Amino acid sequence: LSDRITDDKKENKKMSEKTSFVSGNNFSNRSKAFGTIVELPVADIQIAKYQKALNKERARKIAESFDINRMRPIDVSYRNGKYFCFDGQHRVNAYALMGKKTVPCIIHFDLTYEQEAMLFAQQQENVGAVLAHHKWNALVEAKDKDTMEICNIARQHGFTIRKGNTKARNFNCVKVLQDMYVNLGDLAFSTVLKTIADAWNYMDKSTDHHILEGIYLFVKTYRNEPRFSYTQLASRLAEVSPKLLLRNARNRLELRGDARRVAVEILKMYNKGRTGNRMPKAKLGIDKY
Repeated sequence: LSDRITDDKKENKKMSEKTSFVSGNNFSNRSKAFGTIVELPVADIQIAKYQKALNKERARKIAESFDINRMRPIDVSYRNGKYFCFDGQHRVNAYALMGKKTVPCIIHFDLTYEQEAMLFAQQQENVGAVLAHHKWNALVEAKDKDTMEICNIARQHGFTIRKGNTKARNFNCVKVLQDMYVNLGDLAFSTVLKTIADAWNYMDKSTDHHILEGIYLFVKTYRNEPRFSYTQLASRLAEVSPKLLLRNARNRLELRGDARRVAVEILKMYNKGRTGNRMPKAKLGIDKY
């Protein structure tokens, strides 16, 4: 271990010598500066809107266990005369907590705001602690095509998509929406949202994530059945309130997973009163309601 640390220090010294030509705003040779490690003033690092909210406790722990040999450089974009961090804001904050004046950075040039946001979203795929709404926010800021289309379709049917908003016209389960859009396609995705609006007219709990997951599972399972109809689905959903649907689903203790419980409850409602032409229960892995 000591040999590795010694080797790392030698390598860092070589890198410092290699990058000593660039500091502050002296970028006379951009091609060489890109991808090399540069010490920038902590106070000069900006945090853009696409970044996730700062977790002060996480930054404090980084500062307390600080080890220069394990600390990766901060990725920053030089845009409009300023440095914007798109990977490493907690490390930047940790450096500030320790009273350090500079922080090692890798500078990226000629990125637009949207490109920075997309890089943030893409690099977050390899960070386990990042939540879906962090990536969603970055994709919105990046004006990602699919994300914009999801937002537009939701808006067409009277819905918004905002994390933490529990109002009946708002979805905050962005991962479910993304999965629906990718796996069902834009037309079916739009029809599902229309079905929810038609059935419940933005009633309380109609955008609950368990409701959405259950409807998604039901539609994904049965939409290719010749007897499937979105009109019939909306009509059946309208017979109960979202709260009652959730309550009935949660009483199905023999089943695992809230989405499956909701989907089975919807199946029971959908098949009600039909003597023939019923949706097969086996597709949801059950033999009785």
